[in-house]
Amino acid sequence: MRDQRFLFSKKITFQQLKISFFFAFIIYAIMVLFLAVLISFTTFRGASNPIGNEGITNMLHKTPGIAIQLIGENIMFVSILFLWHKIIRSFIISPISSITASLILSGCSFGLLHLSTYNYNWVQCLSIIGIPAIAQMIFFLIFKNIHMGYILHFNYNLIIILFNYIASI
Repeated sequence: MRDQRFLFSKKITFQQLKISFFFAFIIYAIMVLFLAVLISFTTFRGASNPIGNEGITNMLHKTPGIAIQLIGENIMFVSILFLWHKIIRSFIISPISSITASLILSGCSFGLLHLSTYNYNWVQCLSIIGIPAIAQMIFFLIFKNIHMGYILHFNYNLIIILFNYIASI
C-alpha cells in the first residue's frame, strides 16, 4: 500500500518538467505527421474541436479550467489502465505483454470516450487522443509518478492551444 501512495506524492523536478515539455512536443509532431499522411493518402476528413470555435481569447481564458479538467481525465485514464490490466492479467501471465496490451486498450478506450467531441470520428479520436494517451501513461510508468503523466498531458494540450493561437493570427 505504501508503494501505491508513493505514486501520488513524488515531486517533479525542473529537469523532469523540461523532459515532459520536450516529449509533449515530440508527441504533437508525430500526431500532426500521422494526420498529414492520413489526409494525403486517404479520404479522411477531420472534424474541428469545439474549443477552437469559440475564439482564441476565450480559449486562453479556459486554460486554467482545462488544467483542472485534465486532473479528472488523468485519474479516469489511470483507472481505465488499471482496469484493463486487472482483466488482462487474468489471461496473460507475462507482465510485459499484459502491460503492453493494457496500454493499447486503455489508450483506445480513452480516445473513444472523446467521440462526441470530434463528431463521432473514431479515427481522429484514436489518433489525437488515444495514441498520445498511451505515451502519457508510458511516462507515468517510466517515472512511477502519476504527476508526470498529468504534466505531459497538460503540456500536450498547451502545445495544441498555442499552435491553434499561432495559426489563427
